[in-house]
Amino acid sequence: MSDVSNRAAIYSRAWYGDEQRVLNFPEGWKVHTLAPPVYPALSETQIAEAFAHPIGTPRLVDLARGRRSAVIIIDDVSRPTPAATVIPHILRELDEAGVPKGQIRIVVGGGSHRPLTTREITKKVGPDIAARYDVVCHNFLDGDCVGYGNLADGMPVYINRVVAESDFKLCLGGIYPHSAVGFGGGAKLMVPGVAGVATMWHFHVCHPGRGHAVIEGRDGVLDNRHVAEEAAAMVGLDAVVNTVVNDRREIAGLFVGDFIQAHRKGAQFALQAYGTEIPDALRAEANLVVTNCYPLDADPLQTGKAVWMRQYFERAIPSPSTRLPTVSFTTACSINSTTNAISSNGRLKPL
Repeated sequence: MSDVSNRAAIYSRAWYGDEQRVLNFPEGWKVHTLAPPVYPALSETQIAEAFAHPIGTPRLVDLARGRRSAVIIIDDVSRPTPAATVIPHILRELDEAGVPKGQIRIVVGGGSHRPLTTREITKKVGPDIAARYDVVCHNFLDGDCVGYGNLADGMPVYINRVVAESDFKLCLGGIYPHSAVGFGGGAKLMVPGVAGVATMWHFHVCHPGRGHAVIEGRDGVLDNRHVAEEAAAMVGLDAVVNTVVNDRREIAGLFVGDFIQAHRKGAQFALQAYGTEIPDALRAEANLVVTNCYPLDADPLQTGKAVWMRQYFERAIPSPSTRLPTVSFTTACSINSTTNAISSNGRLKPL
């Protein structure tokens, strides 16, 4: 969609109000607003339908029947996934399966990210769930993991103990473009989400990324998505619940079932939902590009994804003589949104 005026209305502040803001530009400027297609939010009935018809697996209630305990692994507030909307549906399935309420735990699979605050946990899962269920944050440095051995390429697999010792394992996350695994979601909340430091190091250092918004890998190339899925199979990931959000951070698509099949179907939908058409004239002639980080604007590290689009504008390609100015617009980052990252030389460094 392209709209021409000297103003631009954008959404901002994911997790901190999700409010609309208007950017005003000087008179005489021709401002084109480019945005992805508008998708409506799924109704409660449509969400229930996704659980009733999973992709590649029986219903969750059938998968979980007879299990003595369960864990729901969720992403953190660096991702805009509206987990509070979906968790009640998962809990109903587990309750119908006979999993004792006191044996259901929620683990925030933030990988090497910092743990969430109590307030952020409440935002993520909702106040009722936060009050009634045990919600803990994975700490990849504390060593409280269970070893599963090594993958064929040598990657050691260490997984959060709460996750490892739960009979039923489910990941609830969002599908967003990601340079390491193509699209987030699927097995990524298992590895690196709840992996130990040795697994984390191997994942980030020893394998190439798939490339952002790339769904299938290259033949003969063992990339980050491949090893995440191999590790998830080794650990016994039973199912995933993956969301695709619209431009208001509402659930536009929900994909339940097998951690490969459901993820791939969700990624195909994400290509449509997030795809933004750029007219050829603007690719060649744009003088200034302002990019909106929403709904990935709650964490400073994620906001860098907003400048991926530079490659599509001719004047944004670095050269000695010309370079298009680009502005990333973000306001929601909390002051303590620090992330630990494993660099290519194997050293842990704060970002």
